[in-house]
Amino acid sequence: MSSKNHFDTSYYQKFEKKNKFHTYLLSLIDRKGPIFFYLLAQKKPKAKLLDIGCGDAKFLQHVQNHFACLGVDTSTQALKLAKKKAPKASFKKLSIYDLKKLPDQEFDIITCFDVLEHVTNHTAIFSQMHRILKPSGKLIVSFPNASSLMLRRKLQSWECLQDSSHIYLLSAQDWEQRLRTNGLLPVKRWMSGFLNPIYKHINLSLFEKLFLQLPTQILFVFGFPLPVTWGDVAFIAAIKNPHFKNDYHLEQEKLSSTD
Repeated sequence: MSSKNHFDTSYYQKFEKKNKFHTYLLSLIDRKGPIFFYLLAQKKPKAKLLDIGCGDAKFLQHVQNHFACLGVDTSTQALKLAKKKAPKASFKKLSIYDLKKLPDQEFDIITCFDVLEHVTNHTAIFSQMHRILKPSGKLIVSFPNASSLMLRRKLQSWECLQDSSHIYLLSAQDWEQRLRTNGLLPVKRWMSGFLNPIYKHINLSLFEKLFLQLPTQILFVFGFPLPVTWGDVAFIAAIKNPHFKNDYHLEQEKLSSTD
């Protein structure tokens, strides 16, 4: 969602591989187990879920049976694949910069996985998320964790630095502060474990594979809390600060005072 050329047709072709083992491993890793079960615990009747930057719906295919889902993305190819993977969900071609086109307080849950590091103007984006989220709603975001031990260990070869479209790499603490500043209060944090997923060839030493990568990923999948520096990817759940007034609220108050 950061550029027109990065997430083109060829980007998603790699997810259409016919290898069944590869597809099975992808489905396990992309299930985001702890997040999925956390959302189910928060579930309300007819809850609406918005997935921003839904890609080819690897997440929505698992939650479509539990929520009224809307996925938005700017890639035509991604949405074409998404409709096949999550037929019960609705989809719309929409940029994260155009959330203003969505209704006020419309969603119980907003998810935004692996998008924030690709975009700029987070203040405006978080302001719109705050606006379209219901008062009792929850926002869950994920991003590369710049305080990861693996960044210090691998430096320029760190997985999250290999993607040229990653223009914002911040620590989990820095992202939490940005959320607070824009009226979104962090309430829970997860660390996914060290990256370099097992379905992709990465130049890892045997020690890293056996004692760093696999154990930390397994701990994450089964919901064990990991230290901040043990996660290459961080997930944060946040709620609306009821006392926060963003630009939208201030504008509404100004209009009311002139009536």
